[in-house]
Amino acid sequence: MKISVVIPAYNEERNILPLYKMIKSTMGKLDYEVIIVDDASTDDTYEELKRIEDRRFRVMRLRRHRGKCFALYEGIKMSQGEIIATLDSDLQNDPKDILKMLGELGKGYDCICGWRYERRDGFVKRTLSRVGNFLNNKIFGLSLHDTNCPVKVFRRDCITKIKYFKHFHRFIPAIIKLQGFRIGELKVNHYPRIHGVSKYGVLNRVFCTLRTMVVVRFRWRKWLNE
Repeated sequence: MKISVVIPAYNEERNILPLYKMIKSTMGKLDYEVIIVDDASTDDTYEELKRIEDRRFRVMRLRRHRGKCFALYEGIKMSQGEIIATLDSDLQNDPKDILKMLGELGKGYDCICGWRYERRDGFVKRTLSRVGNFLNNKIFGLSLHDTNCPVKVFRRDCITKIKYFKHFHRFIPAIIKLQGFRIGELKVNHYPRIHGVSKYGVLNRVFCTLRTMVVVRFRWRKWLNE
């Protein structure tokens, strides 16, 4: 069974090659591919990606900066695996957790979401995340500790019907649940950012996400290819 690891990247020039080495070491002899989507980086991220000479690593470069959500969506569309895994490119995630999540997926789940139970982010980011988790769980009937954790593993059927919409990546568990799929959760590692800077935007995250949350809850079928 082929596994596609989809990774959005924006201005992560110092993280790309270490991430490549970590994934290669972790995935070993599994049947896998890695899709890295460069979101029109302004640094040397794309140059670093071109240095990777590995047929299992495929690179897509967007012509203009569209944001993490769009980059992730395009990467998923480009992927070919029956199982899709996602993670960020900033080295705050541990690729080894993908293997643990694959094991959980085999227990009858359709999607496994990561839970950064010891999160290495600042106070504001952690606080807003708690608020978002509470609202997501209440509105969508979820029971997850970390609905927006970038580390997820899910079966292709869970995601391929979903059309792109803004902030799509923050509602992957919600729409998977609304479609009737079974979701599990697993504690994952989380590390402090060493290189680069966070692309976190507080106002954008709060107001736009809240608005989209309400729309998704009551009109989620409009984003499915049915």
